[in-house]
Amino acid sequence: MEVIDAIPQNATIMQRVGVTTAINSDDAEMARRLNQEAAKSVKYGGMDEETALKMVTLHPAQLLHVSDRIGSIIAGKDADVVLWSDHP
Repeated sequence: MEVIDAIPQNATIMQRVGVTTAINSDDAEMARRLNQEAAKSVKYGGMDEETALKMVTLHPAQLLHVSDRIGSIIAGKDADVVLWSDHP
């Protein structure tokens, strides 16, 4: 119900006006596909791919005030890394 009026451009609009935007889900199945949700911002909103990726990596960590430990691949940080055989 909370997203009944959502549009695929929503995250792009918020990012463009300066809101640190994160895409997340409390549904285990959707959480496995956050990269696809971020891709909607690229396809429908014209967002660049790097910013879209940050919406599911660095930005959530920043909003939770844990970006010193997670959210990007830097020596000393904790990370789960996924490698795709094709463009995700």
